[in-house]
Amino acid sequence: MNQLLNNEVSDLKKDDILMKSNAGRYWDKFGAIAGKFMVYHIEKEHGEQAIQQSLSKGAYYFLELYDKLQIENAELPSLPAELKK
Repeated sequence: MNQLLNNEVSDLKKDDILMKSNAGRYWDKFGAIAGKFMVYHIEKEHGEQAIQQSLSKGAYYFLELYDKLQIENAELPSLPAELKK
């Protein structure tokens, strides 16, 4: 995450990180696995319509929705501070 938010890292390197985060064996897909668990908890609490709304409103809305859910449910992992900016 730090590398993706670092302005000194090239766009090519960031693209490579993102590609690797969703490729390979199931548990090697660190980007997909984290997102999958976030979707699960959002849907469990707010229903499928919340996921559909997230798809139409974009990634920032999705992260805000998860962040609010995590504040209400302290047992869920919190987002990195860099994503809350």
